Amino acid sequence: MEEPPNIIFTIARMNPPTAGHKELIKNMMEDALKYGLQEINLILSATLDDTKNPIECEEKRKILYNDTIESIKLELKAKYSVQIDQIDAMKVEIICMDDHLYLEEDEQRAFIDSYGEHVLLSKINYILDNYRKDYPGNLLINMQLTIGEDRKNDYDWIKNILLSKKLPVFLTIKALDRPEGAISATKVRGYATDGNYEAFKAEMEKIGLDNTFDITSIYNQIKYNIKIPKVKTTKTTKTDKKVAKVSPRSPVGKFSPRVSPRVSPRVSPRVSPRVSPRFSPRVSPRTMDTQLEKGGTKNKKTRKSKKRKKTRKTKKSKKTNTKKRK
Repeated sequence: MEEPPNIIFTIARMNPPTAGHKELIKNMMEDALKYGLQEINLILSATLDDTKNPIECEEKRKILYNDTIESIKLELKAKYSVQIDQIDAMKVEIICMDDHLYLEEDEQRAFIDSYGEHVLLSKINYILDNYRKDYPGNLLINMQLTIGEDRKNDYDWIKNILLSKKLPVFLTIKALDRPEGAISATKVRGYATDGNYEAFKAEMEKIGLDNTFDITSIYNQIKYNIKIPKVKTTKTTKTDKKVAKVSPRSPVGKFSPRVSPRVSPRVSPRVSPRVSPRFSPRVSPRTMDTQLEKGGTKNKKTRKSKKRKKTRKTKKSKKTNTKKRK
């Protein structure tokens, strides 16, 4: 028979928190009442991106503290009327994985020196250290990780690390099935991105939110922080491309049908598009400056013809001069 846990915790994204997450926290609190514990711990991912994590961890922590946990305590008081005092006194510690980054520089170094650099393991070590400070006589520590059934094999590697400590820590994983009627966080985010405010609001009310302003704020964060990927269009055939390039308002369209669409109609199709139309295709662009200084390009043939004309004129002028003298 397994020993009862000293520490109950979970690792989750909760982006956003859902009815399923609420039931998970409620189950953890019920186990805490069962084993006489006064605290449970939630380790939340601090990942922020435009696909699956549109809400900051601090925002998630506010939602849980201000609404969800209070809602759970009310339900537990109705169910366990004898333990009302224990329920009121129960502490829920919510730790964001990036909390240490908001400490002063010296405090950050002290945190890393004490608990390690690993983002997740450092938070587990932090929970263990707090427990040992509160209960210094308890050398044998059993931790219970409560997570969803779909993630029960994701954290087996933590077991070996905790067992290898100087004071071994035993970890058991409790996997819970998704409650009936509860939907995934992916579907809840989908309500926001699709513009289905009423469906989103109904899901937020299930976790204890009753303030329209707060619900709308979370709705807008998800709606405008997530980028919806563009749908890939099917490949068009050559005939479809020709039809698409001709505007229905004018028979010619953007490009003349006689000119290749890769060459601008302002450039003659006989000139290579890599050579500027200001240059003759026979002239290298490197010799342009020298040509401009000389007044443009001149062929050898034109120069020879001009020389011939000059010699003819001089011969005629000499003949006329000799005749006049006679």
